[in-house]
This record gives sequence, structure tokens and C-alpha cells, in this order.
Amino acid sequence: MRRTDREVTDIDEIKSILRECHIINSGFRTDDYPYVVPTNYGYEFNDEQLVLYIHGAPVGYKRKLIAADSRMGFAIHDAGKLMMPKDPSKNTPSMAYRSVMGYGMPN
Repeated sequence: MRRTDREVTDIDEIKSILRECHIINSGFRTDDYPYVVPTNYGYEFNDEQLVLYIHGAPVGYKRKLIAADSRMGFAIHDAGKLMMPKDPSKNTPSMAYRSVMGYGMPN
């Protein structure tokens, strides 16, 4: 993360983001390129360990990729908000958003 001063490490803030967001973008490896699919999700914490439940059918392309290489990456984020600068001649617009990103292995 480039802006480590904005990194969310507080477990309560992470839980808040997970509660308020609805879509997870899961990335899987293919032979040629990453395959990213948005789905809904559920989650729970076992102590401090995040467990994600990703919606999906028991068969299909995503399952084929998981069987070939179970490593994955994910991003969960809110819709964000466009932040307009007070002085457009000196600053460019920015986005304010919250996200949880990570990687793991599906079961």
C-alpha cells in the first residue's frame, strides 16, 4: 500500500467495512491472465482470523480455476465518494473510499 498512513489495521474498523459492503471481487489465476469475478459474500471471524464465504455454484469456471490453483486475491470496497478540491486550479479531484483487501486459499 502506497499510503500506509491511511491503512486500516483496527479490527473494529475492518469489521465495519465488511458489514457495510456487499460485493467481493475475487481474483483467480489462469494460464494467460487474472480472472476477477464480483459476487456477494458472507463472513465471520474465528478469533482474529477472517473467514469469507463467497457466493458461487459448485461447478463452473471459477471452481475449475480453484481446483487448478487455489490461491486467490480479493478486494471488498464501498462505492466511494468523489472529493472535489476547494481550488481546482491547484488540486485534482480525489476519491474517499474504504476497502479490505487480502489473499488466501478457498476451501
